[in-house]
Amino acid sequence: MQRNLGLDIVRSIAIILVMVAHLSPFFTQNPIIFNLLYHSGLYGVELFFILSGFLIGQIAISKFTPNFSFKRLKTFYFRRLLRILPLYYSILILFLLISYFAFKLKSIHLLHFIFLQNLIESEVSFFAVSWTLSIQFWFYIFIPILLLFFVRKKYSLGKLLRSLLISIFIIIFLRALYILLYNPTFDFGVRKNIFFRFDSLLIGVLFGLFKLKLPSLYKKLANSYFFLFSLIFLFVFYWFYVVVMINQGIQYFDGSFLFRAFSWPFMSLMFILFTIYFENSNFINKILSGKKVVLSFFTRLSRYSFSLFLIHYEIYTYFETYLDKINVAITIITATFIICVLSYFLYNFIEKPFLSKRVKFT
Repeated sequence: MQRNLGLDIVRSIAIILVMVAHLSPFFTQNPIIFNLLYHSGLYGVELFFILSGFLIGQIAISKFTPNFSFKRLKTFYFRRLLRILPLYYSILILFLLISYFAFKLKSIHLLHFIFLQNLIESEVSFFAVSWTLSIQFWFYIFIPILLLFFVRKKYSLGKLLRSLLISIFIIIFLRALYILLYNPTFDFGVRKNIFFRFDSLLIGVLFGLFKLKLPSLYKKLANSYFFLFSLIFLFVFYWFYVVVMINQGIQYFDGSFLFRAFSWPFMSLMFILFTIYFENSNFINKILSGKKVVLSFFTRLSRYSFSLFLIHYEIYTYFETYLDKINVAITIITATFIICVLSYFLYNFIEKPFLSKRVKFT
C-alpha cells in the first residue's frame, strides 16, 4: 500500500503511547504521574490492533473476494510471515540468550515460537510486549479462513458485510458468556485472550470493507464530527480509567462485567473513527505532508515502529532497575536514544531486507 501520512501519524501515536507506558516505572513515587503514563499502553495497543485490522482487512478483502484461490492464500501467508517472523525471532532468540547467559534462566519458552504465550500467564512475563503479536498472528491466520467460509459458495457484498458483523457479535457474546461462567481477570484473562480480542481487529476489517466497497459511507464516517466525538469519548474513558486505577486499582475492573465484556469494541470503534479521519484529512495529507521535517519524522517513526515496539520494554526495564541512580531525565533520554539507534539498525539490517523480498509475492 502507498504510504499515507495520516496513517503514519496514527502508527507513531500508537508506538509513543506504548513507550510512554513503559517509562512509568521511573515515576512510581508519584502515583498520579505513574498512572497517567502507565495506562497509555492500553490505548497504544488498541490503536495498533485497530490499525492492523484496517490495513490487513483491506488486503484480505481485495485478494480473496470475490474470487478465492489457494495461490493467493499462500502469498498472503508468506508475506505476513516475512513481515513478522525474521525480526521477531531474531529478538526472541537474543532475549533467550541474554536470559540464559546473564541471568542463568534455562527455559526456552517454546510457546513464544508458536505465538501461544498468551495461554500461560507466567509465559507472558517473558518478552512481555509479545502478547500483542500472539493475538495479531492468529488473527492473520483466521481472517482468510473467515472470508473463505463466507464466500465459498456465492459472494455478495451484503453477505460479506453480514458475516463480519455476525463474527464481531459472536465474539462479544462468547466473551461475555466466558466472563459470566469463569470470571477471568481484566488483563490476562480478557485483554490478553487470543480469540476474545479478535472483535477489535474485525472492527478494523469492517471499516476496511467500507473503504473498498462502500466509499460514500466511509467518507461520511471519516468527517470531523465523528472524529471529535471519538476524541471526547477516549478522553473521558481514559480519565475515568486512570481515576479508578488510582483509587481502587485493577480489582475494580477485574470485578466489572461491563468493562471486561464491552469496553474493547467501544474503544475500537472510537479508534477506527480517529484513524480514518487522519487517513483522509486534507490538512495532514496535503499541507503537513509538504513539510519535510514533519513528513520525515512521522514516516521514519512509523517505519521503525515494529523494531521500537519489540525492544523498548526490556531496555527501559534494565535502565530503571539497574541504572536509575543519577538523574531520571538523563536516564530516560539515554535509554530512548539507545532504543532508537538499535531500532534503526534492526530495521535496516533485518526487517527491511526481508520486507524487500515480499515485493516478489504481490
